[in-house]
Amino acid sequence: MQIADKNEELKCRRALETDEQSGITSSRPCGSTSERSGPECGTRCVNIQKQIRALEKEIGGLETKAKDTGEMAERATAITSIDNATNTDIERIERRFAKDYLARVDALAEIQNGTQVPTPNALAVNANTEQSANANSATAANTNTASNGNTD
Repeated sequence: MQIADKNEELKCRRALETDEQSGITSSRPCGSTSERSGPECGTRCVNIQKQIRALEKEIGGLETKAKDTGEMAERATAITSIDNATNTDIERIERRFAKDYLARVDALAEIQNGTQVPTPNALAVNANTEQSANANSATAANTNTASNGNTD
């Protein structure tokens, strides 16, 4: 509302300046013409022009401030969103890898390589799979040795 009020005052000052230069006697909310209005209004017209320039500058400042306030609100919203996402990621990582140093090291290596970070369950499944594979290969080796008739 403040900008609108200043714009109304600016219109009034411009009309007053026109009346003063034209020699028209008028009374407006922002002032009235002098007795010596007309082409030789002199210092009165110069003062009105200074007031007009000051109002234009003030309106420009208010508009910039209003624009900045909108942009600042958008920035604050974006910053809050980024902070929330960061905190969520940190909590998720801490839940997964807070206690297991080697899992954290592996996760860091995978992040640096740009690969998918496994969950702790996936790590446990991989370890169990590797153990099963090792056990199966040992059993297969024993079976092969026994079937070939090699006895040491």
